Amino acid sequence: MFKGMWLLSSITKQRMGRYTYLYESTSFWDSKSKYPNNQKKIVGRIDPDTGEEYFTQEYINRLEQEGKPTGDMKVWQDQRKSTVMRPGISETDSMALAQEILSTVKNFGLSYFLQSIAEKIGLVEILSQTLPRHWQKIVVLACYLVAENKTTTYCSDWIDENECLDAGSMSSQRISELLGAFGYKEHTEFYKRWYLRVREKEFVALDITSVSSYSEQIDMLEWGYNRDGEDLRQVNICMLYGEMTMMPIYQKIFSGSLNDVTTLDTTLDEFEAITGTRDIMLVMDKGFYKIKNINKMLGADDSSPYKFLIPVSFTSNFAKEHVENERAGIDDVDNVIFTRG
Repeated sequence: MFKGMWLLSSITKQRMGRYTYLYESTSFWDSKSKYPNNQKKIVGRIDPDTGEEYFTQEYINRLEQEGKPTGDMKVWQDQRKSTVMRPGISETDSMALAQEILSTVKNFGLSYFLQSIAEKIGLVEILSQTLPRHWQKIVVLACYLVAENKTTTYCSDWIDENECLDAGSMSSQRISELLGAFGYKEHTEFYKRWYLRVREKEFVALDITSVSSYSEQIDMLEWGYNRDGEDLRQVNICMLYGEMTMMPIYQKIFSGSLNDVTTLDTTLDEFEAITGTRDIMLVMDKGFYKIKNINKMLGADDSSPYKFLIPVSFTSNFAKEHVENERAGIDDVDNVIFTRG
């Protein structure tokens, strides 16, 4: 029984071993969980030799009752549930039947575990709200990447072996289409809702990493300071990460030629625009130490200052001057801090 406000059915194909099965996939709005869901039921199989589609008699009968044409539909005898060898079936045929049955067995634990985590932290709910047409595919792709740590090329093979949400085809082409199916508006809405779910009042770590690539098709790849010393073009990824929740809060991708000052400036402005707050404590490494960055976080542009913690290199005249100004107070035995004994 569906607990929903709307129903939408379609026939999907799923390969298991050497066979491709036909499923009736029904999407519906689950009023209990408050996000879209789906159920699927096997209704047929494609002949591996001829490519013809065969359907169960039960499915054909239901279509006839609904007044839909079924004249050209061929009946599939699902022998997978047969447990008794019938007279006349050879040992070779029984082995083929056994292989067919085994080919439909899928792993369940890993995908269930990962999906349960996604539901527990609220990720599934927020994805279904902000990307109602694509959330199943995104969850499946995320589970695959966490489970396998491989390129997306092999995602469809992983789906064949693991029971997961009905995401339809997840070939390389379909994944490329998925990644281009939503843009800045959807990203903004997602991060806005995500921040409300995982926000914290303590510390937010901020860091930038560079990803190098040989690709000639990515416009954002540019020459810039490469932290890994690779002679390749790159993109820069800036991420805010909650030190209490242990989860990412916001991320932004920049062209590889942009420096850390520009990246930090733009990221903080966008984060504030989305969340409407500066009530976080930023924790950064000394790579972010630039006078412009310090002034930005101190509110030199007449805006509210950020709270921040950053190490300062004593190669900086700014640091040396401030230490000299405070030397009289620092140079006191009461201010000694012992480290490593």
